[in-house]
Amino acid sequence: MAWTEILRFSKVNRNGLFCQSIYHVLLLIFVGYIYIRFSCACTEDPKDDAFSCFKDYSTQKLNLDRSERQLYSGTDVETLRAFCSSFISAMACISELIETCPADKYSDIEMALINFQEFETVLANLCKTEDLYEKYAQYQTCFYTRGLRSEKCFELSFNSSMTLMSSFEYLSTEEICGKLQITIDCIRRNIIQGCGHKAADLVELLVRPMVRQSNSCDIQISKETYTHQQGEEGLFPDDRDEETGPYSNSDSHNYNRFDIRLYTFFMVLLVNLQTFS
Repeated sequence: MAWTEILRFSKVNRNGLFCQSIYHVLLLIFVGYIYIRFSCACTEDPKDDAFSCFKDYSTQKLNLDRSERQLYSGTDVETLRAFCSSFISAMACISELIETCPADKYSDIEMALINFQEFETVLANLCKTEDLYEKYAQYQTCFYTRGLRSEKCFELSFNSSMTLMSSFEYLSTEEICGKLQITIDCIRRNIIQGCGHKAADLVELLVRPMVRQSNSCDIQISKETYTHQQGEEGLFPDDRDEETGPYSNSDSHNYNRFDIRLYTFFMVLLVNLQTFS
């Protein structure tokens, strides 16, 4: 009889604990729903919220613009990481606003995206590249070493120094794309010469964000830059002059050989004249 009572009491106790656990779980779910529902609710002024999404991005872009080197010329990998992380977070913030706000508020949200028109894709392609930071870190030193020449490529094509998202409204899209193609080919040759083809595969990803209208350009990797091997013809005139200019080492060797032959000829001639005399 005693054992029966104990078992019955244990069963009731277990049932009570089970019901109590279910109650706690349901309560947590309800509280979580209320928190999410009201914390993510669209505010009266979603435009301000949208601009707030880009606060960290604006800071990181400023840091990138102020750094010693640009994306394509050897900026620090941690600067690149911070910039891309802020961009991805900003886009996620905007997506959340769009999900929680009614359709009639979308125009207010889009006001914060006006600077990203035709540009979001370019940054997304860069920042969402698989193993971007590992690949960039592997070649960062080489990009830095060749960086001044890479920056010269931009200056020669666009007649100006570059910062991220530079705008060239005075140029047509066709002109911009033509200059961008020349610039990318120029930088690829430079990077292939010093860093190799795998490093050069990053060039287009790193260069496109520099030009606001670059998303409209269809860049082709020319056969010349793809097959260009390290040690071949230099990128700049001074490179070529060092190798094949009028005062190059090879020419000096030619002049020296000519002088030796001329000296030998006169010595032989002098000996023969002395013999006959």
